[in-house]
Amino acid sequence: MKSLVKTHLPVLLEGISDYWGDIDHIEIVFGQQKNGVPVKKCVWKSDGTGDVQRSGDTIYIPWSREDTTKFREGYIFWMDIRPTLTNGDDLEIAPVEMLMRWTLFQEDGV
Repeated sequence: MKSLVKTHLPVLLEGISDYWGDIDHIEIVFGQQKNGVPVKKCVWKSDGTGDVQRSGDTIYIPWSREDTTKFREGYIFWMDIRPTLTNGDDLEIAPVEMLMRWTLFQEDGV
């Protein structure tokens, strides 16, 4: 296993380019079972105080080895991106589903 302590998961948010000036914060929630309990939550805030960073239309979600071990390998997990505008309205974005693999933390050839 690699001795990776922490990295960032880049997520391109193409559909909200015109809204960045109106977004107060974006909550990012990860889970593994549909309608299940969230496994990881983090937030980007327009004032820069959140744990998620942003550059252009890409957000960078902090991700550690411990975060990966919270998910069962070989199962689908989801990421729900929940932007909230400064007026309190929510901006709709479809949830994203991904397949969890351990390869992010495996050495080559293992």
